[in-house]
Amino acid sequence: MDPLWVTAVVTVVLAVVTGYYARETHRIRVNTLRPMFSLTTDLHTMGNRTNGLVLVNSGPVARDVSIDIDPPLEREQAKLYFPAIHASDSVRLTRFLEERLERRERILVKLSYLDAAGKNYVAVLSLDSRKLVGEDRQLGIPESRNIA
Repeated sequence: MDPLWVTAVVTVVLAVVTGYYARETHRIRVNTLRPMFSLTTDLHTMGNRTNGLVLVNSGPVARDVSIDIDPPLEREQAKLYFPAIHASDSVRLTRFLEERLERRERILVKLSYLDAAGKNYVAVLSLDSRKLVGEDRQLGIPESRNIA
């Protein structure tokens, strides 16, 4: 085989491998800018102990955050706005989670937010109390979320 052909084949292989790694590096970079939201629970005291539903950002800062809670409760705000939710910040969405669980509601938390680069994201998180009742489970509360 002519050495020129070997050089050409090796060059093409290296170009393909370089392109693959460039794409992977870009994907990793985009993922490091994206906020990561999750729902968790906590305990707090309001007359008697009740569960609260909390939204936590475990990623980088989220900007221009709109939160819609469905179905809304009469005595709580169903539409919230935050200019920013930083890493490790948490937002208590409801203090009356026990009532919702008793009514076997599925709670949807709809989020719209921007990452640090200005890219828009939409996410829907949920807690389905019908699943808790149907599988005879207790709602867990992480130790770090207990509030007296």
